[in-house]
Amino acid sequence: MPRNHPKRTDDSDPALRDLLRFPADHKWYRNRAIGRLLLEHLEQFDPRYPKADCDVAECRERLLRAP
Repeated sequence: MPRNHPKRTDDSDPALRDLLRFPADHKWYRNRAIGRLLLEHLEQFDPRYPKADCDVAECRERLLRAP
């Protein structure tokens, strides 16, 4: 190792750990960023439920009466 190379600092040093922490180290931040991107793209598709080819109210009543 060259003489002018800085000495490696212990990874357990709290100051260094805080300095090197990135938002990607936080799973909540990563999840929110990915969720936001997914939402933006899905909104562009404008997804909709397909039209039912049966009487939805009748099917619902039948399901609610079932034991």
